[in-house]
Amino acid sequence: MAIVCLVGGALAGVLGIALVLWSGWLYDLVASSAESKYTPSALVVFGTIVLALGAVCVYLAFRLVRRSRKRAATGFARLS
Repeated sequence: MAIVCLVGGALAGVLGIALVLWSGWLYDLVASSAESKYTPSALVVFGTIVLALGAVCVYLAFRLVRRSRKRAATGFARLS
């Protein structure tokens, strides 16, 4: 079970980092005043939502990784 938490935490971390980078790209798109079919305010709102989702994913990744380390430590202690 510890390996499932570890892999899930790693995947959630990668997803969270990708979402944070994507929100940064959206903010950069607004700052560069590039032509887009979306209004700048819509891009800022969408970028903020994506940033919040990325932060939640990174938080869950840290929780899952910490849980996997605790489960591995207690699991090995029970065997001895």
